Amino acid sequence: MPKLGVSTEYFVYFISICSEQLNIRGRGTTFLELSGESLAAFPLPLPPPEEQAAVAAFLDRETGKIDELVAEQERLIALLKEKRQAVISHAVTKGLNPNAPMKDSGVEWLGEIPAHWSLLTLNRVVHQFVDYRGATPNKTSSGVPLLTAATIKSGRINHSLDEVFISEEEYAERMTRGFPKKGDLLLTTEAPLGEAALIEEERVAPGQRMILMKIDPNYMTGRYLLLHFLSRFGHNELWTRASGSTASGIRADRLRSSIVLVPPLQEQSYMCDHIIRQTETFDALEAHAKLAITLLRERRAALVSAAVTGKIDVRDTVPATQDAA
Repeated sequence: MPKLGVSTEYFVYFISICSEQLNIRGRGTTFLELSGESLAAFPLPLPPPEEQAAVAAFLDRETGKIDELVAEQERLIALLKEKRQAVISHAVTKGLNPNAPMKDSGVEWLGEIPAHWSLLTLNRVVHQFVDYRGATPNKTSSGVPLLTAATIKSGRINHSLDEVFISEEEYAERMTRGFPKKGDLLLTTEAPLGEAALIEEERVAPGQRMILMKIDPNYMTGRYLLLHFLSRFGHNELWTRASGSTASGIRADRLRSSIVLVPPLQEQSYMCDHIIRQTETFDALEAHAKLAITLLRERRAALVSAAVTGKIDVRDTVPATQDAA
C-alpha cells in the first residue's frame, strides 16, 4: 500500500509502465521473483499530491478513450470471426447452389443437405490416423520445429506462437508413427479440442494431444476437411462426442466415428475457392484491426509514461475539464 502522500491511482499508473525495469531486477531461472528489498529500492518520481491527482485524473480520462477504441476493435474481430464461421458453416452443410434438390440428413439439428452429397464417418475419408498422444517430448531451443497445441489457431499453423523444438534424435524416434506430409490435416484432441490446420512444412514434429489425418483423395481434399472442422457442424461433431470432467478431449474411436458431409470432389474444390474469396476481406479487416489494437496500446503506454514522469504537464487539463462539466 502506498504511504501517506502517495496517490494510489498515480502509483498504479506508474507501476504499469515499469514491468521491464522490474523484470531486470528479478531473480530466478524458471520464474522471476522480485525481493521486497529490490522493490523498496525502486525509484519513484513523486510530484506534489495535487499534481499526482491531476495526473491520475488525466490518465483516467485519456486511457479510458483509448481502452474504448481497443474494445471496439476487439468487438470487430469477434464479429468477423462469427461471419467467417457462418460463411464456412453454410457452405459445408448446404452447398453453394440454393436450387439444388435436398434430402433429410438424418441428423435432427442439421436438417436437410444437398441430395447428391454423402454422409460418411470420418474413417471412410481418412485412410490413416497417426496418434501422437503419449510421452511428453523433450523441448529444446533448436532442432526440428515442435508443433504444440498453442501453434494451431484459426485454421493455420504458426510456430512463432510457441517457438520450441526437439532434437534430431528424438525426431527420428518420434516420427516412426508417421511422417507429416503436405496436405495432411492436424487436429488437437484436447486442451484445446478441435483446432485444425493443414501441414505445409513437412519437417515438423506434432506434439502431444494431436492426431494427424492422411486423407483418402478418392473421397475428400485436405482443404475441404479443414473447412469441415472449422464449421459449426464440425465443432458439434467433436464436442458431442468428447468426454472429460476438467478438460474436454475426444478418444480416437469416437473421432473416427464422427460424421462428415461429402460433396463430389469437384464441388469441394469450387467451395474451397469460394470460401477463400469470401473470407479474404474478413482476413484483411481482422489484420487491420489487430494492427490498430497494437498501435493503440503502444500509444496508451507512451501516454502513461509521459504523464507519470512529467514529460507532459497535465495540471491545467483536469480543472478545465471539471469546470466545463
